[in-house]
Amino acid sequence: MATRRRTVPPPDGAPGREVGRQDPGEKVRDYLTAALDPAAADRASDAIGTLIRLRRIRAGGQHTGARPRAVSAFGEIGLAFPLPSWAYAWTHIAWLAKDALDAIREEVHAGIALP
Repeated sequence: MATRRRTVPPPDGAPGREVGRQDPGEKVRDYLTAALDPAAADRASDAIGTLIRLRRIRAGGQHTGARPRAVSAFGEIGLAFPLPSWAYAWTHIAWLAKDALDAIREEVHAGIALP
């Protein structure tokens, strides 16, 4: 017998999420916030937020229930929806992902001391 998962609606009116389930990006953000100094943690947190938005866009293309979050994520990263050009959107998204990953790498490299 299949188990039903309970969802709760988030305050922004987007589709609900499973109770007790945290986004993997949020877990990384929580860890880095505790591990890095405040300025580095802010930069890494912003970069992780960008990656979360990009993942929402990808999920919106795969899952109809995720589409409302994807549409809002397009606006949050500076793209109109519907897209006038997939080629431009892909270039924009690729650069955002690269820049976000670079920021996280730089802050982690500079801010976490290895034993």
